[in-house]
Amino acid sequence: MKNGAVIPHIALAQSTAFMDWSQLSLKVYATNDMEASGKVCLPVNQELKTVTVKDSKLVNDPFSGKVKWEIVSGVK
Repeated sequence: MKNGAVIPHIALAQSTAFMDWSQLSLKVYATNDMEASGKVCLPVNQELKTVTVKDSKLVNDPFSGKVKWEIVSGVK
């Protein structure tokens, strides 16, 4: 995985109709104090937006609180 990447994840569901897009995990691949970013597109508005994470905290929330973010380290 590329250093500085953020990969969004959504919980499994029986059907895509049951996916809960209001709760997403962001798996962060970054070392030390590096800022990491990735793209997220919600099916509601079909807009690709950038999310940025630094020090296990969301730097910007492009969806203005409509999504509950869980930040998870992808670095082992």
